[in-house]
Amino acid sequence: MECWKEGCINKVKVLCKCVEPACYSCKVHMYKHGEADSIGGHNFEYLELKPNQIYKEALIEELNKLSKELLDIKENLIKETHMKIQELKLLLIKALENIEKIRINQADLIRKINSVKNYQNKSKSTWKAINLRSRQCPKKVEWVWVQF
Repeated sequence: MECWKEGCINKVKVLCKCVEPACYSCKVHMYKHGEADSIGGHNFEYLELKPNQIYKEALIEELNKLSKELLDIKENLIKETHMKIQELKLLLIKALENIEKIRINQADLIRKINSVKNYQNKSKSTWKAINLRSRQCPKKVEWVWVQF
């Protein structure tokens, strides 16, 4: 049952026994309807509808809306969670790749250090620092390591 007033969201509880068949109104628009058409001889009376039936229908509508909203929220959460999991997987893969690069670089550095140590152990010559600048200009000193 809808109110005679277009766009009214109030629940209909009043029936008019006028010339128009099934003329209903809510309590808010009841008097305005009577003023709008006095020729029909409006006679509003309160319907003896079972409140449980009215509330049941309203509750069912509301529950249907809420369940649809909950399903939409659930679907959105699932999508967002899936996207976050994919992002975390990509970050984990990048981190593992970086760890592998660090291990390779570390192994390369260890090999280079060991080769330098081996070279130093084999070489029995001594290294000395020599001043390439003249003694006249002591502030600008350039040192070079030379093997003898």
